[in-house]
This record gives sequence, structure tokens and C-alpha cells, in this order.
Amino acid sequence: MKKIGILTFWGVPNYGAWTQAYALNNLVRTMMGDEYDVRHINYLHSNHFTAYYKNNEKLRNNFTYSYDKIAHTERLSAEQLECEEFDIIITGSDAIWEFSVKGFGNDMHLIGNNLNAKKLIAYAPSFGTMTQDMNFETWMKEGLEQYHHLSVRDGNSANIVKKLIGIEPQIVLDPALLWNFKNDRNVVEPFIDSYILVYGINWSEEFISGAQQFAREKNCRLVSVGYTNKWCDLNFRMTELRCLEWIGMFKNAEYVITSTFHGLMLSLAFEKQVKFYACEYVQNRSQTLLKSLGIDMQPAQDLFGRELNYTQINRRLKELKADSLRYLEKAILEE
Repeated sequence: MKKIGILTFWGVPNYGAWTQAYALNNLVRTMMGDEYDVRHINYLHSNHFTAYYKNNEKLRNNFTYSYDKIAHTERLSAEQLECEEFDIIITGSDAIWEFSVKGFGNDMHLIGNNLNAKKLIAYAPSFGTMTQDMNFETWMKEGLEQYHHLSVRDGNSANIVKKLIGIEPQIVLDPALLWNFKNDRNVVEPFIDSYILVYGINWSEEFISGAQQFAREKNCRLVSVGYTNKWCDLNFRMTELRCLEWIGMFKNAEYVITSTFHGLMLSLAFEKQVKFYACEYVQNRSQTLLKSLGIDMQPAQDLFGRELNYTQINRRLKELKADSLRYLEKAILEE
């Protein structure tokens, strides 16, 4: 049996990071069948672990339950990771190459260095807020040169890869748009109804005012998940909502308001009328997909009066899904 390891941010209290991991793991396991042992690599740089949990045992306990829902290896140290043999390692699908966040420890493994695999594949990672005019360490270039197949999830990341190693990687969809969450029986649907889901913390005062007016017009409560937004009617903290419950909140929402990348991904997956606040932190991550789908989220003050045309969006998404699945299958199976 061939052994596939998926390397990403593992076990951090972040709904989006968990969702892409869950989706990619299930997607590859379904695609490859019983001939492959597919597991996420249970490894996280100690700096990254500390930065997220900060000795919060309640938060760690809550997310331990969630990441145990994803097939994974035993916990590995950096040294154990470098010794562990895999037929294939897939890195992705998150902003795992955003090395501008120094607190995460600049983990060179995430970009392909010192991994013990016969084949190395990148599926939809991102450089996040980093841009091609920044200075990049030599080990970042050396890591990218290790790959047999390279893809990213946004045009900004593609430009950086091309600058560093002269290769233009394929742009693919985040796994949250490939996995069928609508029919996933593990998703836990909430008992509350008639609500507008709010996910994120970065908003302008003008946007908040528009959201509150929109909620009054629709006669819906504003329910914030994962973050406390005092302008909402109800808030669920991360210790109060597990990941599959969080996804269920998207499924049952009347509308979605988000300022995050994966909030946007799940909104599109469930065909929700989403009001996306493209704050600076997520612009690089989201612009390529929005442009490809013909979605205009600007200007923000007009956003609440517009609705998405899912007939048009789904037509384009179908094409992008087919391209992404072809890339992933070819990358795994090609000798």
C-alpha cells in the first residue's frame, strides 16, 4: 500500500485551516481508494503551536476533538518528520508559505525542504500577504525546487513561484470547493434558524452599519461564529463550536457575512448570498478566484444591495473543479 502524507498547519484552532485539511484528506482518500494510505502528517512547529494556543487548554481540548476527525499520523517532531518515509507528500492547501508571520517559526519543511518522499506535490498552498517584491530566503527557493508538481491557489502566489524558480504553477481551487459538503453526513446542522452568519473580525464601521441595516431588512439575527463581534446579536466562541458544527452554521444560514478566505469558500460551496469584506489580509488570497468567477465585491457600500448569480458562478466553478481534479489525479498517479 502506497503512503501519502499531507503536510499543512496541523491541529491549530482555525476553522478555515481545519476545513481545507478535512476536505483535501477526504478528497484524496476517495479519489485514490484502498491502494493508498492517506493521512495528514501530525506535525506542527512548536512556535506555531504556542502562537495559537497560548496555554489555552479549553481551546486545545475543543480542537483536539476536531482534528481527530481527520485521518492522521502519530505526532512527529521535526527530526521524526525528516526521517519518516512517504511515497508521496502533498503540501497545502492554506497560506502555509506565508513566512512573513515570524511567530510561526519560518518552518522550512512546509515549502518542501528536508522531506523524505519519493514524490512531492503542492496542492493549493499560498504565500498569503507576501508579494513578489519582498526578499525571500534561499531555503524558500530551494524548497520549491524539490517539487515534482506545483500548484497554488492564487495569482499572487503563482507570481512569487515564477520569480523564485522560473516555473509558472497551475492555479487550482481550494479543496473546500472540491469536497461535497452539501452531502457530507458528518456536518452538524444547528438548531437555530433565521440568522445571518458572521465570520471574521476585520470590518470598517461603514460595513458594520450596512450589515446591521441589512439584518433588519431581512428580519434575521446576526450570529458571529469563532470571533466575538459586539455588533452581532449572538456570538459563539471557538471553545463553544466545533469545526463540523461551524460548517453546519454555513449550511443553514440565510446569508453569510465574512472577511475570511475560507468563509468565502464555504459560502460559495453552499451557494449562499455572501457579503464578503475583502480586507487587506485576504485580498491576495481571494482576488484571483473572484475575478475568475466574475464576482465583484466592491465597492463595499453597494454590496448589500446586490446578489450573486449562481447559475453563472456554478458554470465556471464546474470548469475549475474539473481542471483542479485533473491536476491532482495526474500529480499523484504519474510515475
